[in-house]
Amino acid sequence: MASKFWSRFWGKESENVSTEQAIQKLRDLEDLLNKKSVYLEENIQQETEKARSAGFKNKRVALKALKKKKNFEKQLTEVDNTLSTIELQREDLENVGTTSTVLQVMKTAKEALQKANLKLDVDKIQNLMEDIEEQRELAREAQEALSMRIGPDDDDELEEELRQMMEEEEVDDLTKELMKLGPVPVKSVDDPFLPDEGSKVHRKKSKGEEDDGLRELAAWAN
Repeated sequence: MASKFWSRFWGKESENVSTEQAIQKLRDLEDLLNKKSVYLEENIQQETEKARSAGFKNKRVALKALKKKKNFEKQLTEVDNTLSTIELQREDLENVGTTSTVLQVMKTAKEALQKANLKLDVDKIQNLMEDIEEQRELAREAQEALSMRIGPDDDDELEEELRQMMEEEEVDDLTKELMKLGPVPVKSVDDPFLPDEGSKVHRKKSKGEEDDGLRELAAWAN
């Protein structure tokens, strides 16, 4: 019976089974044992209720129920142990499968990298970098050429601006010197009868010019 039971999952011993197939068969076996575990737990619960209901009133029925309960508990223990073993085996196979997949991917990546490296030429890369630097230099020269001033130099304009600045500075210096001399005294407008020195000189000069004119007129008349 046991051989027929296991053959349902593994088939003939000589049959080659892949890792994926083995994992799937273990999962199927886990499902079957889990269902059996639930079945045994239900029977244990039923036989316990029978023994409790019969009690000492029907001792024979109670003892028979307890014996069945004990047998179901033994089977449940065996099923649980088997499930633990199968779970561990399945996890081991899954880990192996994951490791194999990782190794296969790494191998594929390594081969792809090797193919890519075969297409690389260090000399060509160096020439490419030199060409890029040359083009960058040409671009810089073009930018400098575009930024140059177009038209005559503006030195004359700058000299004129400098001359105006110097003249303004001289005017400012002269203003400062005059401010240091203080205010100039001015004749009061409230006293018009006070002649100043300038008026006296002017009147003396006018009197002299008048006498000279009279002498010239007398000489002409004679």
